[in-house]
Amino acid sequence: MTKIYLLIIMCVAYFALSVFVKKKQRDLDLSPSAATKKAIWTGVFWIQVPILPIFLGPLFVQKEIISNENVLISSLCLAFGFLFAWLWWSVNVSLWRRWAKKKGVDGKELQSEGESSSILWPRGHFFERTEYDRIINRQHY
Repeated sequence: MTKIYLLIIMCVAYFALSVFVKKKQRDLDLSPSAATKKAIWTGVFWIQVPILPIFLGPLFVQKEIISNENVLISSLCLAFGFLFAWLWWSVNVSLWRRWAKKKGVDGKELQSEGESSSILWPRGHFFERTEYDRIINRQHY
C-alpha cells in the first residue's frame, strides 16, 4: 500500500510542478501553441505514464506474486524492466513525434516543450540517439 501512496505523491508533485512552470511561461509570454500543448499532454499520457509500471512490473511480479527474494533474480528483473521501459520510450517517442508532425506541431517547439516535460532528451544527447527513428536513420523532426 505504501508503494501506491508513493506513486500518488509523485504524480501530484509532477502535476503541481507542471502547473507552476506553465504559469511562469504564461507570465513571461513563452507559452506554447495550443497544438503543442495538446501534443505534450498526449505524450505524457502516451509515453511517460506507462514507463513506471513497465520498469517496475517485472520486479513487482517477482516480489509479490512469485515471492522470490533472490537478489540476483531481483537484479535481473530490474534490468529486464529497464530494458523494456527503454524500448517502450524509444519506439513510442518516435511514433509520438510522427503523430505530432501530422497534427501540424512545430518540431522545434515540440522539442523544447518535450524536453521541459521530460519526454525528450536534449538534442545531441547520447540518449536522444536511442530514439527508434534515429536508430534507423529516419528523421521526423
